[in-house]
Amino acid sequence: MKRICILEDSLKILLINPESKQTVNYFPTGLCYLSSYIKKFSVRKTDIKIHNSDEFEAKSLIEFIPDIIGISSFTHNFHTSVNLSRYFRTALPDSLILLGGCHISVLPESLDGEFDYAVIGEGEHTFLDIINNYSKNSKSTLENIPGISPRNNSNVIQMKNDVGSLTIGDVQHLTDVGNLINRRGLIKDLDTIPFPDRESIEDVEHIIKAEHPGWFGKTGLRSMQLTTSRGCPYKCIFCQPSVMWEKYRMNSPAYIADEIEYIHKKFAINAILIEDDLFTGSKKRVIELVELLGKKDLLGKIIYYIAGRTSQIDEQWAEILKSLGVFKVEFGIESGSDKVAQYLKTGKTSTDVNKRAISILNAYGIGVFASFIAGAPIETKEDLNETRNMIKWIKKNHSANTCGLGIATPLPATGLWDYAVSEGLIDLKNIQWSKLSVLKNFPKRPDEFIHLNKNMPADYLLNEIKKINFYLKLGTPSEFIKAIPRRVNKLLKRILKRIISFF
Repeated sequence: MKRICILEDSLKILLINPESKQTVNYFPTGLCYLSSYIKKFSVRKTDIKIHNSDEFEAKSLIEFIPDIIGISSFTHNFHTSVNLSRYFRTALPDSLILLGGCHISVLPESLDGEFDYAVIGEGEHTFLDIINNYSKNSKSTLENIPGISPRNNSNVIQMKNDVGSLTIGDVQHLTDVGNLINRRGLIKDLDTIPFPDRESIEDVEHIIKAEHPGWFGKTGLRSMQLTTSRGCPYKCIFCQPSVMWEKYRMNSPAYIADEIEYIHKKFAINAILIEDDLFTGSKKRVIELVELLGKKDLLGKIIYYIAGRTSQIDEQWAEILKSLGVFKVEFGIESGSDKVAQYLKTGKTSTDVNKRAISILNAYGIGVFASFIAGAPIETKEDLNETRNMIKWIKKNHSANTCGLGIATPLPATGLWDYAVSEGLIDLKNIQWSKLSVLKNFPKRPDEFIHLNKNMPADYLLNEIKKINFYLKLGTPSEFIKAIPRRVNKLLKRILKRIISFF
């Protein structure tokens, strides 16, 4: 085994997920992977802290005085990341400030704020090189590292190939992310990445104890997120992560089983959200995982929430997932209209296929969360009504079934982004990021989102979505009554937090 020579000078590293610690209830797994990778392979001593924080909570992080600040971002919280960078540049002018994550990886020319560099694509190797080569006396020592792009004073990304320098107005989209300058190759074997460093995150217990009845059907559990793959073999027109990861890669059953055993023993975890875009990519892999967990005496001790695809589901899959302990499977149904669903998704899909998969799982006592999108460019009022009917069918089919409905949003590097740009719905020289954050903040008015649909006025679409979501939130009479204690408790906790923050 190759021996790593540890350099004596130590670095303080602050990794931030740009979400308020008052509301976040999940682990920033990507940042936890970065931390574990650095701790295992870096030639320098490091002191790493991981926090959930927005710009209003950042003051409490200053006393750590980090040498390097790494902020991860999706498009829906990109504006928060920019605000954080500006705050840290003023408060900690000597710190190296980096931006990574899905958004900047697919749209690097949008780099804004006070970031020194963008980390493009998969971050472990690149971040390791940054740590090993960082000099407190000069940030320019990092410029030739593969996988990063610097920002100059004119807010221009310096692309290191034939393209030259590109301003935000020069490029409409970068869906072919493999051709990005400086983009680093993917890690071939995901098993070489150590388990995520969850121990370094602030307030681990708070996240573990967060209630997720929608995922697991009950409260009082100790839950955690787990990643067993990266990417997705499908390229749906609205999906950004599949572009970010380029190709679908999976951890081995042995790696997954060992990590489940570790977090069960270390944190007493009894509920796991597997946050893969597609957990059911390989039936053979999941069968082997069930066998290994059986040998470790872990079957029946943990319940799971996973994501799958309806076209894959058959009786054998249902038996496998039931053996694993899956409580609920998430499906991207997207629309009750076959025409709209096939426009949004790649691969085989239809209402008949969706209903068959849901019925099979429900027969085995496995619930389904069905996600839907309203407002696709081709959708009509009749199509939206078919979605309403499909949601009602799903809700009636099994008591554990739940649904969610969102607005079609043109995220960078997706097919919907290309459509919005071609139709002049996005001004590339003045992008309104708040209109792309509907995944985080549902719009209250038509002018708060980018309206892609040609067949329904924006106010009509928004009102119809609100009606359907009100129905989903209210639930059946029995569901409403059952949820009263939980909702009252949640409200009281929120009031208490505000009182404490006031003093």
